[in-house]
Amino acid sequence: MEKLLLHAARRGKKHHHTLLTLLLKSGANPNAADARGATALHKASHAGHHAIVVLLLAHGAIASLTVHKTQQTPLHLAVAGRLEPALLG
Repeated sequence: MEKLLLHAARRGKKHHHTLLTLLLKSGANPNAADARGATALHKASHAGHHAIVVLLLAHGAIASLTVHKTQQTPLHLAVAGRLEPALLG
């Protein structure tokens, strides 16, 4: 379930938002990470998917988790994707 969550967060299409909502309501961990330590919030932030960032935060995604090698938080990636308002509140 978490692999699908990570994939859908990165892709960001409207149907992915619906899928993410269903996965999160079904108990998917919003802080699950891939082998590099990137969470769904990292992926959505990097891709510039504002609505998905907001959805993940509303379901408990932690904005301070870092990618292992680069130590980047979702906020670092949001700045690159111009999404900082979503992560700042």
